[in-house]
Amino acid sequence: RRLLTEWKEQKEGCLRAHLADWEAYWDQCEITVPSRRLQEAFELERYKIFCNEREEHLPVTLMGIWNPDDRMSACTGDLHNDLNVMACYWPSYKTNHIKAVKAYISYYARECMPRMEKRAELLFGVKNAVHVPVMMAPKGYGASAEWCYWNMLPGPELFVSTDFCWYYVYSRDLDTLKTDIYPFLEKVANLY
Repeated sequence: RRLLTEWKEQKEGCLRAHLADWEAYWDQCEITVPSRRLQEAFELERYKIFCNEREEHLPVTLMGIWNPDDRMSACTGDLHNDLNVMACYWPSYKTNHIKAVKAYISYYARECMPRMEKRAELLFGVKNAVHVPVMMAPKGYGASAEWCYWNMLPGPELFVSTDFCWYYVYSRDLDTLKTDIYPFLEKVANLY
């Protein structure tokens, strides 16, 4: 009863804040594509990233918020560390919405890196290095099965490294470069 009362009291303010967030998002960038169909596809991708991502939240999983309610989502809705996760963020780089990528960078560098370091040592015998599983569950653990064939292959850390580099190229965020990006890239280099 108390929650319902609080919700009723805050409903209008929350709706105004929600609408203001969306207005600011759409006003931040305008790109016109000479094909109506491509324009709609482009706008849909912009819409999906803002539905999924905020700077202070978790990164976008393989299926984002579009997971079905009645069954398990494709590939268990994990963080698929290849073009799948990269493609989730492509609209953010070139549309002046780089803040949407910050959660992804911070989560991998701060939350997942300890587990990724253990993976590099266990799988390859390399200390002070990171290995990223292809199919990743929270905190850097392998999804589906921690040690399944796909999760033991080297390579996904290169996809993630590319996104880390792009984040810096488009943001010029020196603090994140020092605290998150450089330490991660150094550990990837150590693995290889």
